[in-house]
Amino acid sequence: MKKKNWMFFLMLSAVFCTFSCKDSYTLCNLSKTVNLIAGFYRQSGGVDVPTPAPSFSLFLLNGSNAVYSNQPNTASFTLPLNPAVSTAKYVISESASQSDTLTIVYTSRDTNLSYDCGNVFYNNITALYTTTHTIDSVKIVRPAINTDQVENVRIYF
Repeated sequence: MKKKNWMFFLMLSAVFCTFSCKDSYTLCNLSKTVNLIAGFYRQSGGVDVPTPAPSFSLFLLNGSNAVYSNQPNTASFTLPLNPAVSTAKYVISESASQSDTLTIVYTSRDTNLSYDCGNVFYNNITALYTTTHTIDSVKIVRPAINTDQVENVRIYF
């Protein structure tokens, strides 16, 4: 009987040891990329329909370099946000005809993944503004910007 108890205790200990330890190397292999993800849509009968922009360009407001320049049939795009500031302003166009200004207001939070893996900055969108020359409206669908790689913003044309 004592031998059975000893074996049960040994098996139970092995199970606890296996599942209680975190593998920091596996954690370190996960994505550390934190980007805002925005998609282009149009409304049809109250339903959001993904709609690629025929020729998409995006520039920092008062900046000279394009983040995206004349990208054909673009359905979505990603943007890193600077944790040193709380607002990002862009000039956005979905065709060569007219441009709009897109303003993203956000907070940033330094998050420690682990001692071995280091830190990343997670962001949270607090407001979103746009002009309406070609853009109809914008919507925050998920304010938390982290490593999950899910859509945060919808831009409607």
